[in-house]
Amino acid sequence: MTTVDGAPTAVRPTPRRTRTGALVLLVLTSALLLMDTSLISLLIEPMRRDLRFSDAELGLLQGAFPTIAFAVCALPIGLLVDRFSRARMILIALIAWALALVLIVIAPGFALLAVAKVLIGCVQAVLITAPFSLAADLTERRRRSTAVAALTIGQSLGAALGFVLGGVVFTAMSAVIDTEPWRVTVLIFAAAGVLLIPFFIRFREPERTETDAGTRSTRALFSELRRHAPVLWPLFIGYAFAQVGASLLQVWAAPALMRRYGLSELVVGNMVGVVMFVGGIVGAVLAGWVIELLRRRNRRGAVAIGLAAVVLGAAGSMALMPTGAGGAAVFGIGVAASAFIGTGVPAFLMLYLPNELRGLAGGALVLFGVGPGATIGPSAVAAISGALPGAQGLAQAMALTGVCAGVLSFAFFALLSRFTGAAASGSAPPRLSPAAR
Repeated sequence: MTTVDGAPTAVRPTPRRTRTGALVLLVLTSALLLMDTSLISLLIEPMRRDLRFSDAELGLLQGAFPTIAFAVCALPIGLLVDRFSRARMILIALIAWALALVLIVIAPGFALLAVAKVLIGCVQAVLITAPFSLAADLTERRRRSTAVAALTIGQSLGAALGFVLGGVVFTAMSAVIDTEPWRVTVLIFAAAGVLLIPFFIRFREPERTETDAGTRSTRALFSELRRHAPVLWPLFIGYAFAQVGASLLQVWAAPALMRRYGLSELVVGNMVGVVMFVGGIVGAVLAGWVIELLRRRNRRGAVAIGLAAVVLGAAGSMALMPTGAGGAAVFGIGVAASAFIGTGVPAFLMLYLPNELRGLAGGALVLFGVGPGATIGPSAVAAISGALPGAQGLAQAMALTGVCAGVLSFAFFALLSRFTGAAASGSAPPRLSPAAR
């Protein structure tokens, strides 16, 4: 960092204990985000039955509405993350998140649910981008892969708890409440999220590292980001197709298990929660290997992410398995592949871009990657399922959509591997930033 007159200033080191506590808080926040998201995925089927909306509307609620809001907010949120207090942004996002869950609790029908899901999408843009940016400044460069893996494992743990605890609480509420017990279940989880708010009121923003004062204007940031377009576009598009496979599993796994195998919310919650936790940890741990390859500009890192996308897409065939246990196992393999990709791609951005571009690039990844993929996936399954005859329509639609998305994702990550390979060999490098050298 520099002063106004250009003289260097000392960056005050953050004590290790403080850094560790801050990282733990960020992991808990990531866990909360995925816990509540999984809860809604589990309860969306009883919501659909009670409020009587269609599969197409279910796809909109779980896919298009939150994802489009997420994507639209991602880029401006990314710019704010690069310039303003990330801790305060997370604090505001947590308050808005609790409000959105309350709207779900009181929703009389599809319309208010849609408003709540749009608000959730906007909040997710903060709660996904800001923690990764903070983690980068709370850890040394050589340990950032560990921080990213910890955040991803936290997300996996939260997603698992959302299903397991959601099934338990919903079953308990069903025993004492005759009408729409999912409302009380959501309210209980909303109250749990409020407990994190006081910690972020006292959260101390760390010093930003690896900044370049010459690229702080918005126009200069976009100009700098365009220099990396040969690498970023294959990454964004490949990630978008991977998100098609990930989102269809997130939205349709629980309804498919309930409809195809006649399983209850409690059984589905426990089954999906366990395989999601195990799969998420396995994927995040394996991603440590691919992150090291990416750090050394080894083209096999990008190819490995592409292969994981193929596995993720193939997991869309989970509801074609003869038993519910088999379907849950295939789902777990898909979760592991999704965690592998979800760890590797953000790490790619953290390793290849300087600090002042990470928030903007993260927002662009959401806008051009997560946004299209998570919008298309659930809605495509609903549309194809409605066009297919027979009781297997949903299962066949999930498999068809997932396999196609996986193959297309692999093609773009294979293209990305050409650029990472060029950077390693020194031929036609994609203008990597000083922070990546």
